[in-house]
Amino acid sequence: MEISLFPLSTVLLPGGSLSLQLFEPRYLEMAAHCLKTNSTFGVVLIKKGNETGSPANTFTTGTTARISEWDRLDNGMLGIQCTGEQIFSIQHRKTQKLNLQSAIIEFVEDVSFDPLPASYLAFLELWRRLQYTADLFIPAQPLNAWNELYRFCDAVNIPVNIKQNVLESSDLEVTADLLLGVAQKVDISINEKYQQ
Repeated sequence: MEISLFPLSTVLLPGGSLSLQLFEPRYLEMAAHCLKTNSTFGVVLIKKGNETGSPANTFTTGTTARISEWDRLDNGMLGIQCTGEQIFSIQHRKTQKLNLQSAIIEFVEDVSFDPLPASYLAFLELWRRLQYTADLFIPAQPLNAWNELYRFCDAVNIPVNIKQNVLESSDLEVTADLLLGVAQKVDISINEKYQQ
């Protein structure tokens, strides 16, 4: 399958949301095509380069994004709201007209775990407590171990390099252990805030 790529300085996870303001002709054309054909584009994290101008060097794992809303903004830009769908791996890249990057991709399948690892269960217990303590609004998602990890990453706004590691991981136990450490730091921070 071939899709257009949108290199960004952020990581979009499945089920996550992303707001963009488009002004470059290549991305306006990409968005028009996606809206006309009800298709997706790929969001990939930049390794080297910029979001605008020459094509950036990116990671090879990204997430497809579907445009759910759009609007012509007062500043003349096209505002779009996107939802992350499936994780993909880039197999081959191309540069199209206007320096729009596209790629042949393969989708990465979810790896299920039964029973769930202890590190995940510990993470989930703390994550539920954080949602209640910090009064976090988490959009409803299908019950899925990976979705819980993704929503945590979005809610606490973790650094993009950790988010990219989560996106690329197929090991629930290792990923849960990593995010459990992050969640423990967030928990300490919240407790300190409420004790002041």
